[in-house]
Amino acid sequence: MQLLMRFNTFEATATSQCLMTGSSLAGLILNFIRRNPVVDMPLIDMDMVLLLGPMQMCGSSIGVIVNRVLPAWLIIVLLVVCLLYETIRLMRRLCDQPKRARNETQLTAAEHTQQTRGRLGMAVPVEDQQSAGEMGVTTRKAAGDEEKKQDGNETQKEQKTSGIGDDDVCENQEVLVSSEDEHVIHKEERDTQAAALDSDDRRRRKTEFETIKYLWERHELTKWSILLTIWTINLTITFIKGGKRSTVHVVPFCSVSYWIIYVVGCLFLATASLLWGYKLLKRHKKRLRLHQLCYSSIEFTPDNVQFLLAQAFFAGMLGAIVGIGGGLILGPALLLKGVVPSVSSSLTSCLVLLSASTAGTINLTSRMAPPSISGVLFLVLFFTTLVGKSLLDRLVGSKHFPMTECSQMSLYMCPKYKRPHISA
Repeated sequence: MQLLMRFNTFEATATSQCLMTGSSLAGLILNFIRRNPVVDMPLIDMDMVLLLGPMQMCGSSIGVIVNRVLPAWLIIVLLVVCLLYETIRLMRRLCDQPKRARNETQLTAAEHTQQTRGRLGMAVPVEDQQSAGEMGVTTRKAAGDEEKKQDGNETQKEQKTSGIGDDDVCENQEVLVSSEDEHVIHKEERDTQAAALDSDDRRRRKTEFETIKYLWERHELTKWSILLTIWTINLTITFIKGGKRSTVHVVPFCSVSYWIIYVVGCLFLATASLLWGYKLLKRHKKRLRLHQLCYSSIEFTPDNVQFLLAQAFFAGMLGAIVGIGGGLILGPALLLKGVVPSVSSSLTSCLVLLSASTAGTINLTSRMAPPSISGVLFLVLFFTTLVGKSLLDRLVGSKHFPMTECSQMSLYMCPKYKRPHISA
């Protein structure tokens, strides 16, 4: 942006937040419908989003202020260091992935041989097999005798009832139905039809309600509504604060009330993450106490929760300072904790959307980024990511080669990559 659009460092950083918002929103739309490859649950783990999302938004809110304080050359140095560090990590992961896959296949083969040997070693003795066969024959004979007795009793009962019916048969009498009786019969038929229609309507309404409830629980829309509420409250606080170049000022810029509202917004976001982390810790302890085996992306121990909260805070702050996505920091951290790669990528795209939208809104309200150019670039990144990511996912799924993404990212992020010259 500094070379092509002639932006300064602060305008380029602010505009890049709008670009990341568009691309991450497209990724969120694509991942919302998909399911987890391990269990039947959404691909986006909403427990992790509600744990890390508000804390990352808090970090991005603080990072915007740090961005305005730091000099331009220091921001460029931080950007280069972050990109080089992540490039090295991606290249190492690309080199280590075939070794890990080979080791996993060897371990699974060894476990399979041990299990098969154990099953073959637990053979049943011949005497036990003979005794089991004799017992099976005796039980079959006893069951056959009982069935015969029951059939005989039923035939006797049928004969008795048929005899009683033959003895008590009355003479046929002709019944004369009057017009009043016909009217009563028609009325009863109408009542039964109306009752059937009412029951059908109730049944249809019940099925519609059950389908809505099923879809609501299937996509975890309750947690999405909680996240949307937190994001809306943060957006409202952002508009109340305003900025130096804002057209509407609810409170004076850099006044005491401005900084009070700023601190209240940061404390609100941090409290939301801490409360959700406390809820996850209680749920984890309860499952351990009741010996319940439930799937979760990571084990929500106090150490893991504290580590992820710290990573989310620094990822949001660094993303707001430098203008890159926090997924470069959170993605490797989640993979090291054992999160499935597809779940990790969907989670980081959702978290980047939260942090980038927060920082972009703050920059737009303070007029740090040009609104017209930011809006156009937002739409361009949204549609190109929507098309490109869907095509890339189909390619990776058909070729069964997930290392393609890792190699593309490492080559794209490497600043001094040059193609080798091939002579004729």
